[in-house]
Amino acid sequence: MTRRGPRGDIDRKRILHAADKLLHERNSIEGIALRSVAKEVGVATNALYTYFPSLRAIWHDLGDERLGTLRPHELLDIPCRHCALQELAQRASVMARIPGTLSLL
Repeated sequence: MTRRGPRGDIDRKRILHAADKLLHERNSIEGIALRSVAKEVGVATNALYTYFPSLRAIWHDLGDERLGTLRPHELLDIPCRHCALQELAQRASVMARIPGTLSLL
């Protein structure tokens, strides 16, 4: 049996977008199965394994994306430590209001 390669009509970004959409709708990763993500993408569940080893890996990548919105490297250029912490807190507050974020972390 030959292993199939990546499909031209789906990619990691599309899968993450579908998972994120479900997360926004349900506000939690609880009850979202890999089958649900595959259905949202419009493919068979097994097709997702070409791009992610598990549903957990999808949640991990989405969590990384959310944490990336904090852009902590930019805070290193702020000379006032207190101001940098305030900015980080503001960014974290905005990020935390995105539906489902807290269940990813």
